[in-house]
Amino acid sequence: MNRIANELKALTQYFLFWLIICFIDRLLFITAFFDKIGSKNFSEIFKIYYHGLSLDFSAVSYICAVPFLIYCILSFLPNVHYKRKILDVYTITLLVIYFVVSFININIYREWGDKISKRAIDAFLASPSGAVASAESTPVFFPVFGMIFGIVVGYFLYRWMFKKVHFYNISCLGRMLLNY
Repeated sequence: MNRIANELKALTQYFLFWLIICFIDRLLFITAFFDKIGSKNFSEIFKIYYHGLSLDFSAVSYICAVPFLIYCILSFLPNVHYKRKILDVYTITLLVIYFVVSFININIYREWGDKISKRAIDAFLASPSGAVASAESTPVFFPVFGMIFGIVVGYFLYRWMFKKVHFYNISCLGRMLLNY
């Protein structure tokens, strides 16, 4: 039973990890456009986080659903011992994708006043050279730095939060559930 509690704790930590990543992403975005928000309106910054929390919960739930389903399936397979490695690869891959999209969002918002959307994708597909030309005028240092910063901080945060987490092969749990 202690193993099950440990693994439920690990799933909760994974959810919390991605919630922190969403907060870091929002912090990078707010930092990039702090001049538009203004230093006088710190209450606006809190409102941004408060109103974005439901979207963060939704996104994190989708992100956590895949590892949870894989974990449930692999729990019934007694010879699979790579649960942690699968989670590590999944997490690092998503961190890179997440912060690359964040980089794109910062640049698109700077140019068009809109985050990545169907309109931005359609404009890129209709005229890739025009989209690249408009992107050439934007500063690239901060978004690239933010992307690298987010990936590195996310990676080390993940390693720190999950250094003592071990996924056991709980095929005995699978057999116990099948007996009911």
